[in-house]
Amino acid sequence: MGFIRVVFIAGISSLLLLSVFSGTRAFAGMTLDVELRGTYEDNVVGLLSDKGGGKGNGGSPMMALAAPLDAGKSGMGPSKSGAQSTGDFSTTLSASIGNSRDVTESLSLFVIGFVDHTSYSTYGEFDSTIGGITGGMNRELGDKLSARFAVNGKIKRFDDTAMNSTAFSGSLSLKERINPRIWLKEGYEYEKNNADTSSFSYTSNSISVRAGFVPTKKVLLTAGYGYLTRNYDDPAVATLTSHTISAGIERELSARWSVDAAYDRQLSYTSQPGTSSTDNILSAGIRYGY
Repeated sequence: MGFIRVVFIAGISSLLLLSVFSGTRAFAGMTLDVELRGTYEDNVVGLLSDKGGGKGNGGSPMMALAAPLDAGKSGMGPSKSGAQSTGDFSTTLSASIGNSRDVTESLSLFVIGFVDHTSYSTYGEFDSTIGGITGGMNRELGDKLSARFAVNGKIKRFDDTAMNSTAFSGSLSLKERINPRIWLKEGYEYEKNNADTSSFSYTSNSISVRAGFVPTKKVLLTAGYGYLTRNYDDPAVATLTSHTISAGIERELSARWSVDAAYDRQLSYTSQPGTSSTDNILSAGIRYGY
């Protein structure tokens, strides 16, 4: 109940910020998005439990990556490292509300409030609720190049409270429109995560490259690669590295409704010998937005 109040207060605060931020043009550039997503992972990785808003896990971070799940021992996470693959289905309901304001013809400012909740079918201890606020700017650098800078604050709450945390991050991305049907996007993000249990506190750096292709007016195809490193306060892990390749398709159903499907293949390992995990992730979602 305490976190529900936090989310409610954060939502009201976001609305007030949006109103003040937009001045006399309040809500002129307002956006609202709601999404329901189903995901199957053939090997849930505990160390990446807060990546993408899900997969909470307690106990030792190294055990979360290196050992099979043991329901009787808090902190064990599913893995293929010397154990049978452990998969699970999850559902995520997410919502965001935001507003933007043009400062000049090439510069706009934005603020967005968001919250998501993830529930697992089998491993309820992985359930999570994450909410926060993002603010930043978009800048057109030419006819085909644009940049986006954002800062972000999050509150993360998990069914296993060992991973409860607050996090702050900053990100920068560039987008190139090659032609009306093809675009490229590169991004960098820095995050500082302060967990209630020091074992799950970390700093992270990530880079990503994505490409998009629009074969028809209502279909978008995407492909990408992401690289992530996390430096944990826990010396048992020290550093986590993750490589992810992805592909997806999105179909517009109407002006406000769309559906999508995606595949991610994620390879993760720590600086300790013998800790590696491969996770194949399939997901599909339906989205309402304007």
